[in-house]
Amino acid sequence: MSVRHLRTLARLTFGSLASRLYLALVAAAVVVAEIDIRFVAHEDSTFAALPVMFVTLPMFAVCLIGGERFWPELTDSAAYFYVAVLVSALVQALALGVLAHLVQRRQQRRATAGPAPTWGV
Repeated sequence: MSVRHLRTLARLTFGSLASRLYLALVAAAVVVAEIDIRFVAHEDSTFAALPVMFVTLPMFAVCLIGGERFWPELTDSAAYFYVAVLVSALVQALALGVLAHLVQRRQQRRATAGPAPTWGV
């Protein structure tokens, strides 16, 4: 993979406003979950990670299913959870960046095309 391809992937993943807002939302969900797990005293803190999972679905589910299939001994660790969150957030930010790029390109084409023909009206 060339430097140009890596630069394009990075631009699509982190360059659009939609991607950055999504990654900020994921980061906020992770911070809130960590604060709840580490500093709030209650009986069951397992539900603190649910917002993180919901924000990173559907790719998070793919990471978990793939992990269960190929590395079943690793899926019970907290490190695997954070790697799955990171991978799923980056893949979905890339998808949002590609979508934003396509929408932006389409709007630019419409702006340069001029007015629509009236066809004799």
